[in-house]
Amino acid sequence: MLDWTVSSASFSGKPVLALVASTQGEKAYQSIIDILTVIEARVSPQLISFAKAKINPDAEITDHETLTKLKSTVNAFVATVENG
Repeated sequence: MLDWTVSSASFSGKPVLALVASTQGEKAYQSIIDILTVIEARVSPQLISFAKAKINPDAEITDHETLTKLKSTVNAFVATVENG
């Protein structure tokens, strides 16, 4: 889907939150960051490696460091959206 937007500049200068939560999502994460960079999106990236080990059965993040970093990334993204 992103391929269709490359020639349109639809994402150029727009904020995008790129969140990848996976057991081994490093390659997918880097690929999406590379694509978003090429189409000139303003990327707020977050990779949560080994996500299964950091989330309990109630879908709550149990890893303090991951939760802190995620909150920071989301807050920065929201600020970017609100402030243009």
